[in-house]
Amino acid sequence: MREQVLLDVGSIQPDRVLLLDSYFYVVVFHGTTIAAWRKAEYHLLPEQVALKQLLEARGGPARLAGGGHERSRPKPPRVPALSCC
Repeated sequence: MREQVLLDVGSIQPDRVLLLDSYFYVVVFHGTTIAAWRKAEYHLLPEQVALKQLLEARGGPARLAGGGHERSRPKPPRVPALSCC
């Protein structure tokens, strides 16, 4: 289930996957429980289809959470290099 959380250390929980979209970068954080599941390769078990889809989807959780909107974004503006003197 998706829900918005505050950008705060209190939002970090062992059983959460946090996604930060800063426009230029998408950062995905796996809580300790999720990371342990990935390390133990639970996503390879036949009954863990949902976990496998989350971890192995092209683009990972960022693509699933974004609903494919990442391709419809305009390119960020180019900022000219400024020099002094």
